[in-house]
Amino acid sequence: MVDALCQNLLGRDAGDGSDAKRGASKWRCPTGECTRVSEWVKADRLHPLVPRTTERFKSLYHQRGAVEREFGRLKHEWAILPLRIRGLAKVRLHTDLTILSKLALALAAESA
Repeated sequence: MVDALCQNLLGRDAGDGSDAKRGASKWRCPTGECTRVSEWVKADRLHPLVPRTTERFKSLYHQRGAVEREFGRLKHEWAILPLRIRGLAKVRLHTDLTILSKLALALAAESA
């Protein structure tokens, strides 16, 4: 892990790139004193693919609230939470039809 690689990275929150296929972030020694200058670290809660100090992370995090509100509306107002059906295929069909009807209502309200 990063802690074993370089003590200079402790407390540092910015990565030096990421690779979604690897599911890892590249971390480099900020001083260049280490024998291994860079290391791929598997992405997790402590080392995300998008570093927390970047503007991209802030914009993604602010969008999360809107997504969580919409999921809450779908579960409580559009009856996705109390399902009376079983099986993944039936649940997907029910959810897809619910979202499709919600989008159709929004489209009709926008065009009227």
